[in-house]
Formats: sequence, structure tokens, C-alpha cells
Amino acid sequence: MNGFFQPLQASMVAYQKKLSQNNAVCDKTNQMFLELNLNILAYLSSADAAKLDIMGEYNIMTMGKEFAAVLASGKTGEKAQAVLLMFFLRLAEEMSIKYGTIENASLKKLHTVMTAKGYKYPDYIRAQRNFALERLSVLIRRNEELK
Repeated sequence: MNGFFQPLQASMVAYQKKLSQNNAVCDKTNQMFLELNLNILAYLSSADAAKLDIMGEYNIMTMGKEFAAVLASGKTGEKAQAVLLMFFLRLAEEMSIKYGTIENASLKKLHTVMTAKGYKYPDYIRAQRNFALERLSVLIRRNEELK
């Protein structure tokens, strides 16, 4: 899967700006997730797009349309942020599975927080967390074997 991130990089910059200006943060946890979203958008919008396409191939294949739709819509509500977080979490998990490391500090922090036991998540994240990680390692390995 080539050419996913490069055409979206300008949209990510614009969306990052809009998200930073139009958000409703009510507590420290929501603030942390907002900052992670903003930092990861900054990373993805400036990193080597071809490398990102390879590193997140399975995630792009399964969730790329949802991620692109959020960027295109310009919506910044909880549902949109939850889609971003799930896309980013799955990207981090795929990097961890395929390469044994997550190269971006914000992606690594998101992965650490979301895989921690007993962490209290905001409502808009809790329901999607298990879905994001459920069977992902098995599916990524199967995809790699089929190549």
C-alpha cells in the first residue's frame, strides 16, 4: 500500500491547527489525549510518508478511510478524536509488532497508556480501546505471511 500518507500530509497540518483551536478539554486526561493527537498529527505530517506507508500498512488497509474521512470532515468532536486515537493506537501497535519498537515518543506514550492495566479512560475512548487492539497482532502477522 503506497501513497496513503503523502497526499494527506497537508490535510493533517490543517486539521491539527483546527483541532488545537476548536476543542473542549474538561480535565487533565482529555488534555493529555488532545496533546497526543496534536503531537502525532505533527509527526505524521512531517515524517517520511513512504516509510509510514510501510510501517502502518495493515492499519491503513483497515482504518485508512475512517482516518482520511475525519481529516476531510474537519470535525473535532469526541467521535472524531476517538477515531484519530484508534488509528494512532493501531499504528503504534503495528510498529511494535512488526519492528519491536515505536519510533515516535508520542505514539509510544499513547501505546503505553492505552495498554496499561486499570487506566481510567474518557468515555469516548473506553468502548473502542479493546476493539483497536483485539486480535490485531494475529491479523498483522497473517497479513505479513500472505505477502
